[in-house]
Amino acid sequence: MELGEQDLYTYLEQQQQNLTIESKIKIMIQITQFISYLHSKNLIHRDIKPENFIKVSDQFKHIDFGLTEQNSNIFKTAKVGTLLFQAPELLENKTDYDISIDIWSLACVFYEILFGQALFNGINQIYIQGQFKFLKLKIKHRIVR
Repeated sequence: MELGEQDLYTYLEQQQQNLTIESKIKIMIQITQFISYLHSKNLIHRDIKPENFIKVSDQFKHIDFGLTEQNSNIFKTAKVGTLLFQAPELLENKTDYDISIDIWSLACVFYEILFGQALFNGINQIYIQGQFKFLKLKIKHRIVR
């Protein structure tokens, strides 16, 4: 069994000033490959965040499948994921989501990797929804393929 060093959140906190853009891109590629694999198996993760990836040698590996679910027409729970990384449709308590919620969360993680801070700040769902409205984000609920 491999021994993990630290999660991505902690790593970014400690190393943000020392990371080159090349290092950041390498991390983003590793995370994307994992998400792509899940989606190729028709799975939705539903809780992508930096804390769910752990550094093992020079790679970040996923450590939490707790909310992963088959992408099908079965009942889906609206209250899933971590608030700062939740897709808009989850903040709106919708249950007709698909893999696009993972893509949204992945983009939020990318922002944090690149800029060293969360894309959205807030202590509750209403505050973050207000940020969406304030920024006048035009949000699509489906990814164009």
